[in-house]
Amino acid sequence: MKNLLLLIFLFITTFSTAQSFGEVEIEGTIKVPAEGDPKGITIYNKNSGKGSVSTEKGNFSIYAKLNDSLYFSALQYKDLLFVVDEQTVKSRTLNVEIVENINDLPEVVVKPHDLTGRLDVDAVNIKTVKLDLPTMTAASINDYEYEWRQDGQSAVANAAMPGNSGLQYGADPFAIIGGIIGFIFPPKKAKERPPSPLNQRGMINLEREIRSRYDNDFFEEVLNVQVRQISDFVTFLNASGFPRELLEKEKEMNLIQFLLEQSTIFNEQ
Repeated sequence: MKNLLLLIFLFITTFSTAQSFGEVEIEGTIKVPAEGDPKGITIYNKNSGKGSVSTEKGNFSIYAKLNDSLYFSALQYKDLLFVVDEQTVKSRTLNVEIVENINDLPEVVVKPHDLTGRLDVDAVNIKTVKLDLPTMTAASINDYEYEWRQDGQSAVANAAMPGNSGLQYGADPFAIIGGIIGFIFPPKKAKERPPSPLNQRGMINLEREIRSRYDNDFFEEVLNVQVRQISDFVTFLNASGFPRELLEKEKEMNLIQFLLEQSTIFNEQ
């Protein structure tokens, strides 16, 4: 009896927690092409940052709410993006079908040469063309003047021998003094400049892009930014030099990490 009461209590607690965030557990099946493997397909909720993996039969379960974006991906299949609608939330079931990711290779034409596999025989049978190419030097090909320098085969001048006055590769006192000064007083590193802020039109597009990806719950519950502060938060991102490359699809996790870091600084102001 105690175990039954404990089970009921845990079920109610889990259900209440999920409902408090507006999320429901969605169960479904992934259908793959014939002779395909449905195991190991990743299901990722872009809004909540949570993920799941399909079983051997293609079954999966994940928590999501209305308008959440579920991203299905696997190496051998094409990526699939599904936006949770009202019917999915009510039925709490989702069945999807993904297609195979086909990589087209360029056509290769193999011409028969009647090869035997014996190098001595094939080398004689294969016809070759002897080209009569002119003999050219580097100077005739390149129309610039050469500055010849000593190499490993060039003679080395000896300053101790007669006719060679002074040290050819002697010590440079000015270079030594400059090196000591540079070691004691190292030059200051130039500060990296943040990206230039966007203009008004670019900032509006930035806010529109971010708002289209994440709903109000994401800003309030994950970033701790109230709905009325979203525009101010985007202005703060723009003034800090928002990296536009974070809006690329493959940098979704980097964008979320950047928003988390900037929201902490924004809330401390």
